[in-house]
Amino acid sequence: MRYKSLSCAIAMSVGVLAAPPSLADLNDGLVAYYPFNGNAQDASGQDNHGTEHGGLNYAAGKIGQAANFDGVNDKILFSAISHDYFGNNDFSISFYFSTAQSSNAVLSKREPCNHGHFFDIRGGSEGINFEIDDNLRQNYSVLHYSEGNANQWYLYTAVKNGKNLRLYIDGDLVKEHSTTSVMDISNNATLGISNSPCIGADGTTMLKGQVDEFRIYNRALSEAEIKQLYEGVPTDCEHASYDLKKRTLTVPFVEFPVVDFLSGQATGEVELWTETLKKVSENRFRLLHKTVKRVTDGSRSDCPATYAFKTGTLSIPYVDVPTGIAVGGKKFEGEVNVFKVILTWEPMGRNFMVQEVEKRP
Repeated sequence: MRYKSLSCAIAMSVGVLAAPPSLADLNDGLVAYYPFNGNAQDASGQDNHGTEHGGLNYAAGKIGQAANFDGVNDKILFSAISHDYFGNNDFSISFYFSTAQSSNAVLSKREPCNHGHFFDIRGGSEGINFEIDDNLRQNYSVLHYSEGNANQWYLYTAVKNGKNLRLYIDGDLVKEHSTTSVMDISNNATLGISNSPCIGADGTTMLKGQVDEFRIYNRALSEAEIKQLYEGVPTDCEHASYDLKKRTLTVPFVEFPVVDFLSGQATGEVELWTETLKKVSENRFRLLHKTVKRVTDGSRSDCPATYAFKTGTLSIPYVDVPTGIAVGGKKFEGEVNVFKVILTWEPMGRNFMVQEVEKRP
């Protein structure tokens, strides 16, 4: 449910925040993780950073921000990803995807647009294809899922486990296939989003949509792990909170781009801020103060708020809003509801204006 103002969300706030499940085991075999919170950096610790091309930008995503592709020339290449992760090995790929366009080149590690050694993920609002080939026609496989809605987030997970191929949507197995032998898909192509050699050759187009929470594993995830990946909330996740009495919004972790003083442009580096915002009107908050945290000191969060320098958008994935209970003419904070909040910076008034408030399930 979406609300036009945070005040409306506060008024409607009813419910209790449930404790999130553990995601610790999902770090096993994780060779790359791209949360796309303002950059294409690998957050797995393996330094498999991606490279942006075509003026790619970032927008509010499924969690924090997402990579936002314009369908013209935006793409991300992952040249640091070793070819050895694939070949005849097991692997899993998982990402959130939202689009209103069909026939997108989503993810590809492929040289020619014909039979060969490759895997390719294409599709859009009408469904998705997980295509894999080892140049042996009896092993060539396409796992196709034909359902989907425009501009809706889905978690797609593709798994290669020996001779078995599986495709999951939102944690549920929707397609599977077994090949006659273990496939070897070794090639020298660079893994990329919106980078298929089939673009312009067979109706495939550059990706127009958003990708978020992209993960690569060097093993086959189990069905339970994939469901956990979909249903889970990060354990190291400190929520922002709204104080009814003080009318303040405290955001413990904000990923804020470092801006070069001379050029006025983002340098690509990120600082962690703690911010306190004061509610000054129905839909506006004023920044009271901020504190810069150091990543080297161990400050981190699995669900930080993010600030997009180009658009002035502050995306806060989790805001705890207590229910106001009136007793004897006094208001007390009661149960807690959780919201996702998006605000934009107004330079003239030096305020953040609420653009969207969405109640979390």
